[in-house]
Amino acid sequence: MNYNSSQATIYPFIIRYQQIFSYLFLFVGVYLFFNMDNQTWEIIKSSVSDAYIGVTSFVAGTLLLFFTLLIDCHFVFFFLVLFHDLN
Repeated sequence: MNYNSSQATIYPFIIRYQQIFSYLFLFVGVYLFFNMDNQTWEIIKSSVSDAYIGVTSFVAGTLLLFFTLLIDCHFVFFFLVLFHDLN
């Protein structure tokens, strides 16, 4: 892409140098990762696992609810949602 001075105000500074900022962010992340305390690493692992379990449980409960409604209502609910008039 050619740089045009008339378009200098259209493209912000960070977007113009996006690759440099991406590498800088990557290097800072790698540095922090390898210089992390063991206790901090355990906190991060437990937080991520708790979040994963929470999201998985929510999705499973939501799917169970909707599939139960679809089966018990003989797909009437599905057709009401699918063919609902938005006006």
